[in-house]
Amino acid sequence: MFWMMRHRTAFLLLVLLTAGCGKTDSAPQKVTDTRSPAQYFKDEQAATVTPHGRIRTDTVTERNGRIEYSSDNGMKWSVSYSKRADGTYRYDAPERLDK
Repeated sequence: MFWMMRHRTAFLLLVLLTAGCGKTDSAPQKVTDTRSPAQYFKDEQAATVTPHGRIRTDTVTERNGRIEYSSDNGMKWSVSYSKRADGTYRYDAPERLDK
């Protein structure tokens, strides 16, 4: 009987140890970006120098599903965007508004 209890105890110990050895995901979970389209554009495009000049981030607004901004040469621009699954944005070619 003692022998049977020893095996049962060893078996339970083995079960408990293997239960705690499950696979863990050591890769950190990527957090979805929650910035608004305009804030994301300001943050990500602040250092961008385009052929029509540097983007003036103080003029960035979102209107009708587009980002509007002025460049440092005084021209006004509008660009459409689409949101990616990770919360970041992809921009299309800008169109000049003040022609």
